[in-house]
Amino acid sequence: MASGYGRFIAVPLLLFLGGGLSSCSTGLGNSGPYQEAILVPFVFEDDNSAWEVGYSAQNEVQRVVEFVRPGQTVENWSELVTIQTFNKAAGVGSVEDSLAMYRQDLLSRCPDSKVNIIRQNSGDVVYEAYVMGCAEGPDEHVLARVLDGAHSQFLVQYAVREAATMAPSRRTDWIEKLMSVQVVRNP
Repeated sequence: MASGYGRFIAVPLLLFLGGGLSSCSTGLGNSGPYQEAILVPFVFEDDNSAWEVGYSAQNEVQRVVEFVRPGQTVENWSELVTIQTFNKAAGVGSVEDSLAMYRQDLLSRCPDSKVNIIRQNSGDVVYEAYVMGCAEGPDEHVLARVLDGAHSQFLVQYAVREAATMAPSRRTDWIEKLMSVQVVRNP
């Protein structure tokens, strides 16, 4: 286990205090659409927060939290981690359906893009996307994992832009980090 993996953040149990980040519960409890969370060990590196929340929003169907490196924003980033939680009671399809919809949406917006599956099991897929040819925004290289829980479906995505090229060692490291994410039931 890498240094810093002793600390984690449970998403969607995020508590935002003065722009900071904590792994404490927000009082959502274990009822309603968010009965599960995911453990995301890579938000901290060497016991320090390596990422800051750049954006967050939620409704009855989904939650989204976007993390950027300190000093970056969601409008101007070189590395971005996006975590989405989808309420399966709202009719979220299978992991395969989610990947197919992502691929279809991506290709409609960015026709030169490619999506490749790296690993796939029942209820779990890791994929890589080369986001190219978009009308807006620079090209991106994305690694992502979709996990199916009992009540929620989770998407954890790491993306880089040109300033932070996805070198082979970075790619291997982030695939391992994505594989370390675990679904847990909220107490």
